[in-house]
This record gives sequence, C-alpha cells and structure tokens, in this order.
Amino acid sequence: MGGLLAGAIQPARIAAALVAYFMGLGLGAHALDQLEPSGSHYIGRLTRLDVTLLGAASLLGAVAIGAYYAVAVSPLIIPFIAAEVFFAVAYPMPSRVLGGAFHNNASFAFSWGYLPFVTGYFVSSLTLTPMAMVAGLVVAGAAWAEITLSRSARRARKEGRPKSEYEGQEKEIRLLVVGVYLAALVMALFRLT
Repeated sequence: MGGLLAGAIQPARIAAALVAYFMGLGLGAHALDQLEPSGSHYIGRLTRLDVTLLGAASLLGAVAIGAYYAVAVSPLIIPFIAAEVFFAVAYPMPSRVLGGAFHNNASFAFSWGYLPFVTGYFVSSLTLTPMAMVAGLVVAGAAWAEITLSRSARRARKEGRPKSEYEGQEKEIRLLVVGVYLAALVMALFRLT
C-alpha cells in the first residue's frame, strides 16, 4: 500500500518488497515462532531443525532481495532491512531476544503494519514524506487491532472457553484482514489503471 501511495509507482520494486516481506515475515518469523515454548505450534510435520532451517533460509532470502535493491537502487534501504530482520527475530522469539521486550502489540503494529507501509513507500519513491509517515499509522492501527483480537481469541481457546466466547473475535480478525487486502487491491487498481 505504501508503494502504491508514492508519486511514481515502481512495480518491480513493489513486487520485490512483497516477496521479501512474504519470505521474511510470512515464512521466516512464523517459522521462528514455532521454536518458542509459547509459540503457535501449528506446524506438526516438520522437525525443530526443519523449522529452524526454513526460518533462516526465508530470512536470508528476504535479506538478499533487499541487499540487491540496496546496491542497485539506494543504500538507504539498508536501515529498513535491518529493522525488519530485527523484528522478524525479536518479536516471535521473546524468550531468546531481550527478555521479550519486543513481543508486544506496539512492536507488532510497528513491524507488521507501519514499517512495511513506509518501506513500500520508500522503495517506490526513495523518499519519506510526512503524508506517508502519517498514512502508515492507519496500517499500524489495523495491525494493532488484529494482534489485540488475535491474542484475546487465542487466550480464550487455550483456556478451553466455549467457542461462542471467541468466534466473534476470529470473525473480526478475518474481516479486518480481508478489508486491508481489499483496500490494497482497490489502491492498485486505481493507481495502475
């Protein structure tokens, strides 16, 4: 969404950023989450070593994409890469990184909402404007709402509460995610046509 908000759209850069984020956060951070005692543990067929290798390879792939663009386009992309790698490790591994100081709603909203938005904007425009920085807060707010609802529903599930107590929250999460995806799609259609 950030890349689509920039004045000049750079489709190849936006696509590369999406792939890098999918690899780094979508695969890498979620794989690392499986290694935590309090993690999600939804991957049952892979060994601990498999999950570790998947997480490391995904993060390295994302960094490689970012490094290419840092060399080919601008070294100013490097701080964005460094921040996301940090959060891709620190957020899902609270028992191993700084006592869990970055495993909270604010870190999630920043690293899964705000930072990807402003990175996308920067990758397209090679600048950050006040408008982009403020617009990123909307996406951060959506990420904050998502993680707040998710934690509440997960807690209710783990405590064995009746499904009726958390199914509404799970529905709200799905609607929120679909809403963000639809907003991105509408932005893409509007900007690319």
